[in-house]
Amino acid sequence: MSEPILREMRESDLPALFAIQDDPEAQRMAAFTDPRLDREGCLAEHRRHLADERMVRLVVELDEVVFRLD
Repeated sequence: MSEPILREMRESDLPALFAIQDDPEAQRMAAFTDPRLDREGCLAEHRRHLADERMVRLVVELDEVVFRLD
């Protein structure tokens, strides 16, 4: 059985992270997420965060599947 890995977020993670945020059930559970997410706007925000050296952005990876950690 694989072990989960905690690692820094990469540009290649962004589509998976958007899919998590765009999931209707995840939005319902979060209760404060705007259901009208704009894919390009969301990805641009993540890219700004990745470029900001003051921010630490982490994800959990298990069997090559990425989970957001924040």
